[in-house]
Amino acid sequence: TRLITVTAAANTKQYDGMTSAAATPTGNALQNGDVVTSGESYDNENVGTTHVLTPATVVIKNSALTVDETANYTITPATIATGIINPLALTIGVPTIASKLYDGTEKAGAVKAGTLSGFVGSETVTATAMAADYSSANAGSYPNDTVIYTLHDGSGGGLAANYNLANGSATGVIQQLAVTVTAAHDRKQYDRTTT
Repeated sequence: TRLITVTAAANTKQYDGMTSAAATPTGNALQNGDVVTSGESYDNENVGTTHVLTPATVVIKNSALTVDETANYTITPATIATGIINPLALTIGVPTIASKLYDGTEKAGAVKAGTLSGFVGSETVTATAMAADYSSANAGSYPNDTVIYTLHDGSGGGLAANYNLANGSATGVIQQLAVTVTAAHDRKQYDRTTT
C-alpha cells in the first residue's frame, strides 16, 4: 500500500447547529487520478474562528468515482485549526419607542422589541433593546432613532454568541410637559395702572 496524508481543507460556514463541513480533505501522493471523496467535520458546532477540522473516515476512489481504491493506501489523517463558523443573522419585528414627557434630557423612551425569528431547530435566544439618545432634549418627534439590540442565551441550547441581530430604528416622541402658572398674591397703592 502507498503511504499518504489526508489533510482537512479550510472551511467557513454560518452557524447551523451542526459540525459538518462542506469542504473535502486533500490527499498527497494519490495515484492515477484517485481522489478523496470523504468529508470532514468541526470540533464543535459553535461560532468561532479557530475550529479544528478533522477528515472523516477517508474514502478514496478512482477518477470516475466507480471503484473504491481506499485499500491501496495507508492513510494518516491531518487536522487544521482554521475552521470558521460565523454567527447566524436573526430577524426581528418592528420595535416601538415609548413616548416620554419633556424632562430636559435627550434620553429616549423605553423600547419594546419585536418578535425574534430565524433560529436553528428548537433553539431560542432573547433580545433586549435600547434606543439611542435623541438629537435634542426638546419636545417633538424623532424619526429613525437607532435601536440597539443585545442578545441573551435562551432555551433549547440557544447561545447568544451563535447569532447576531442588526440594529433597528423607530420613531421616538418627547411630549410637551404641562405646567400650571398661578398668579401670586400682590398688594400695592392705587396708581391708575394694572401692573
